[in-house]
Amino acid sequence: MRRYPHRPVRGLRIGIDTSYNEDQVDAEIIQALREVRSVLERQGATIRDENVPGYTALTQGWGSIAGVEAAIVHAKTYPSRASEYGPAVSGAVAGLIEHGRTVTASDLMQVHYARLAFGGALAALFHQVDLLLIPVQPLANFTIANEAELFAQPEALSAFLRFTAPFDMSGSPTITLPGGFTLAGLPIAFQLVSRHLDEALLVQAAHDYQQVTNWHRKHPRL
Repeated sequence: MRRYPHRPVRGLRIGIDTSYNEDQVDAEIIQALREVRSVLERQGATIRDENVPGYTALTQGWGSIAGVEAAIVHAKTYPSRASEYGPAVSGAVAGLIEHGRTVTASDLMQVHYARLAFGGALAALFHQVDLLLIPVQPLANFTIANEAELFAQPEALSAFLRFTAPFDMSGSPTITLPGGFTLAGLPIAFQLVSRHLDEALLVQAAHDYQQVTNWHRKHPRL
């Protein structure tokens, strides 16, 4: 098994886009991210103010990419066994597949071009930083009911996906870590993002963070 030299948090350049991380984000998540930043700074990381590349076309086009991919994966059983999939509504697998079956080649290529542009700009950003610190989602205390509401509101869904979909599409490695709890007792997580093929750095940075925090040791009483 190939072994990588340990690279501690001390000396790492960690990029933070405050506007990206905090605009329309619940206060409890913002506070948790700020506390994570403080922990990383105390461990010797250098925090840099950076700008995440434009991502709106990716969050808006996520449904087209996901729908086409879902339609391809399920081609052997959909639509031939569509009745077994449940209603073809927004937020359901059948609804996603049906949407994918309507996406044109032109629509798909537009999202693909946006994907390439984002990936290239992100690669350039990683010449300036080693990691990005970002939230996992903008909403604290997220419920199943909230999820149903999101799928009924395209703009709200697009905003919700901005911390995940762009990096899914760029193929960027990320790691999600526990960073606290809301006042209601629900967990808050955060992400670190690295350049391509630098998963080892993500794991090492996550390990170092968890050496001085204990959120990962918390669990509900069963």
